Formats: sequence, C-alpha cells, structure tokens
Amino acid sequence: MRKGVFLAASVAGVGSMVGILVLSLSMGIVFGLPGYTFDLTAEKVVGDNMKMYGSTIVQGGLIEPVLVTEMKTVNIQKMKILREFNLGGATVRAWILGDAAAGSGLSMTATQINAGKAIMNNMSMEGRDIPEGVYVLAGSAQMENLSAKVIKQSLATITIDNMKAYIQIV
Repeated sequence: MRKGVFLAASVAGVGSMVGILVLSLSMGIVFGLPGYTFDLTAEKVVGDNMKMYGSTIVQGGLIEPVLVTEMKTVNIQKMKILREFNLGGATVRAWILGDAAAGSGLSMTATQINAGKAIMNNMSMEGRDIPEGVYVLAGSAQMENLSAKVIKQSLATITIDNMKAYIQIV
C-alpha cells in the first residue's frame, strides 16, 4: 500500500469555506468512530471549576472504569490530538495540532490521565461509592506535560490558534 497524506489542512485565520467543510466532515468522521481512544497531549492546561470523578462505560460489551474530568473554562497550550486505527487493512492516523486553545464546558472521559505537574486551588476531595470512588472539586487547576487516553471529549465552545489537521492512510 502506498504511503501518503490523504488530507492536510492548515487554518490560520480565515480559510476557504470549502476546505473547512471538507476538513470538518473528514475529522468528524474519523474522531467520531466509536470504540477507539485517542491520545491527547498538552504542554499546559489551565481551567476553573474543575470536577474529577470515576465512572464506568460499556465498550465492546464490557464494563470498563473511566475517569471523567469537567471544567467550566479551559486554556490549553501546545495541544496535540492523535487517533490511530486499522480500517480495511490500512492504518489511518488523524491528528489535530494547535498552539493554543480556549474553550468552555469541557467534559472529557478518559481511561488514563498523566501530568508531570498538577496544581489545584480551593480543592476538596471526598470518598464516594463505586463507580465514582474519589470525587475532586477545585476552584482552579493547572496541569503541565499532560497526556491522556481519551474515549470521548466535548466542549460547548472552542477556539484553536494556528490549528493544523491531518489525515494519513498508511
């Protein structure tokens, strides 16, 4: 199979509407496929009104534990989202890069979250029954060198500076 980049787009300001529509459709399909996690990395994430707790999801007929993180507002520096999966014998890789992103209404469900450094202000933590386990509330939170295995993520609003998005079929 021939290697190559199937779709590459760079949005730095106002781009072509057709390009944005094609990119949105392509990335929406790739990142919307169920049953696949994606990797999220960021140099720094800062947010307010954070909630973090355990939960469960049903995936492939199995009940799996997950960690849910919610933030009222979030600012992300040096973000990279990567999703890779096999489709018809080919490996599909899709990634989105951004110098900075700002959003509101973040909800992220992940199987794993790691940070080189985490700072929480006005924090409270309490034990809860399963599946929540530990429930953490923080007035503000900052995480540096963040990496996460994300199952799903949503935001009410998001703005990404110097966004680049790619799809590659290998």
